[in-house]
Amino acid sequence: RVRAMAGLAIVRAGAASDRQATTVLGWLEACLAEDPTSAGLRMNRAEFMALRNDTAGAAAEYEKVVAADPRNVVALNNLAWLQAADPKTAERALELVNLATREIGMTGDLLDTRARVRITLKQFAEAERDLNDAIRMEPTALRWFHLAVSRLGQTPPRTADADKAFREAKRRGIELKGVHPADRPTFEALNARSKTG
Repeated sequence: RVRAMAGLAIVRAGAASDRQATTVLGWLEACLAEDPTSAGLRMNRAEFMALRNDTAGAAAEYEKVVAADPRNVVALNNLAWLQAADPKTAERALELVNLATREIGMTGDLLDTRARVRITLKQFAEAERDLNDAIRMEPTALRWFHLAVSRLGQTPPRTADADKAFREAKRRGIELKGVHPADRPTFEALNARSKTG
């Protein structure tokens, strides 16, 4: 288990080759074979899959955790986050955030996830309210990036405001690997514009 956790940390840092990642996955699966009911190990495997851009696989793992423990706030939020950017699963993601909120109240992370869901649902005013509240709690790079995504998604797009929010996200260290896979084209477009603007 120690070896699996150390390996996961290397994958998280983006320093693992495909071969090393396969080895880490083998360690995680061996741990799960020994302790198949461990929510922690299941969540580690889900995180590994998300880091390797297997969002469907990660979501399936979090679903198993939530089925076994419907009050697991981290699993609820992470599953909602994975489903947030897909119009087919956004309503379910909103339900998951609401379940998590009933357990611990509204946190900055839950506000951020709910905002990303609301962007997908085109509820831009509500999304920006959530993001402004989340930023007041802790102004992370990802929250500023989501503000840029919200502003860019509106009709007409609020391009100048999106660029301003993205500059703040960059100042705070936003990286492509830290954004939802569905938002990577938006990241790349904003990033390219920030270099020419």
